Amino acid sequence: MHYGITYGYDSLMTVAKAIEASQSLDPSKIRDAIAKLDFQGVSGRIKYASFVGPDGKSYSNQCSIAPYLVRWVGGKRTIVK
Repeated sequence: MHYGITYGYDSLMTVAKAIEASQSLDPSKIRDAIAKLDFQGVSGRIKYASFVGPDGKSYSNQCSIAPYLVRWVGGKRTIVK
């Protein structure tokens, strides 16, 4: 499976959950609802926040997904820590 599929799915679920939470199709209300979301997506935890990135720049209302490395050992998937 191409990794982009998971991001597309999580993006769609983010909008769907925001519409459900806001009970509206008003873009401003959806935006406000997205800012409050916190859920486990396929690609990781989906939560929008402000943070300082590795480049030293400040980012507002961004979702940062921590990447991880997976390897197969003895037929089982393990996450490399």
